[in-house]
Amino acid sequence: NRFYSYGLAARRSIQMLVDHVNYERGGLSVGGARYGLRFTWVGDGGSSRQVTNATAHASRLIDADFLFAGYASGYTMHAVKQSFADGKLIMCGGAANPTVYSQNNLSFGFLPPSRSYTASSLLAIRQKAAALDASGVQNCGLAGTAADAVQDCVSRIRIGILQASASFTTSMCAGVPANAAAADLLVATDADGAALTVTVT
Repeated sequence: NRFYSYGLAARRSIQMLVDHVNYERGGLSVGGARYGLRFTWVGDGGSSRQVTNATAHASRLIDADFLFAGYASGYTMHAVKQSFADGKLIMCGGAANPTVYSQNNLSFGFLPPSRSYTASSLLAIRQKAAALDASGVQNCGLAGTAADAVQDCVSRIRIGILQASASFTTSMCAGVPANAAAADLLVATDADGAALTVTVT
C-alpha cells in the first residue's frame, strides 16, 4: 500500500529502541526488578477498514500494555477510537492532525500540528517579495500594466489553496489563511469571500 514504506521505517525505528533497551541497557528497571520490552506487529493492510480490527486484535487478543499507531492521520483516527474503547494508551507517531490525538486523554502525538506546516514557506514568500520591493524591481519582475506598477510586490501577492482530498492535507491547508495573515499576505477569495480552495480527489 502507499504508506508501507513509512510504516516500515517506523517499525524499524521502534525495533531499534526495543533492542537498545533490552540488549544495551538490560531492560527497564521498575521497583527493583528488570523487565524486557516486547513488541508485536499487527498489520492493517493499508486499509482504513482494517485499522480498527488490527487495533482491537492488538489490544484484546495480544493484550498489549500500550499501542503505537501506524502512519497517516486518517488511519490513526480509527486506531485511536478503538484503543480508547479498550482503555489502552496509544502513541500516534505518524499523525500530524491534532484532532487525532486530542479527542481523548489516552492518545498522544509528537509531530507539530499540521496547521503550522505552511507558516515558514509563506513567511519566506513574504520576505522574498519584500526584498524585490526593496531592490526597486517593478511589477515583481512580472509583465503588467502601468497601473500594476503602483502596487509593490507584497501587495500584489494572493495566496490560493490547492489540496488533495485527504485528512492530513486538508488539515494542513486549513492553517493557510491564518499563516498568510501572520506573514502579512492576502489570501485569494471566492465569490462568497472564503479562501479560494481547489480540492483534488
